[in-house]
Amino acid sequence: MPVWVLAIVVLGLALIAVLIAAVLRRRKQTGIEEALTEISLDSIRDVVIADGMDGEIHLEVLVLTAQGLLVLDIKDVRGSVFVGERLNDWKVIDGIQRYSFPNPLNALAERVAAVRHNAVDMPCEGIVLFGPNAAVSGTPPPGVCLPDDLVERFPKPGERERRQLSEAYAPHWSRLRSLCRRP
Repeated sequence: MPVWVLAIVVLGLALIAVLIAAVLRRRKQTGIEEALTEISLDSIRDVVIADGMDGEIHLEVLVLTAQGLLVLDIKDVRGSVFVGERLNDWKVIDGIQRYSFPNPLNALAERVAAVRHNAVDMPCEGIVLFGPNAAVSGTPPPGVCLPDDLVERFPKPGERERRQLSEAYAPHWSRLRSLCRRP
């Protein structure tokens, strides 16, 4: 067999391996969106709302779930994530790359308080959601999870219950949506 034929075969196999890796990587990156679709009765993104103290606060994602309102702070990072309720900064280590970002739990609590101020008749909680490419070290503090955990914590109801919840939440959700605006 000529060398050039062998080279073409090797290059073809390498190309196939790269394509498979890209497809798998793309599939993992959609984990956040899949989880949101799975738990959501409705959602709004990238809005500001009155914070109840003569100001406004930005909401990345606000989701209407079967359990009520869910304020999400999404951190789509890759690597090992070191988090703690009392740590000022959280760390991400991905191979030789290392960086930190401020603990988002306090800011998330402020966002949840703002939503509760505007939607007093609905239960509301907040979660820092890491993407599927993150590995949270140890036991994450309350309010921190991965997409699979989110789907487990907020199961979508059956069709009949979904209709009942949508009807029950509709006036409150509609009012809350009207209070939100684009930044």
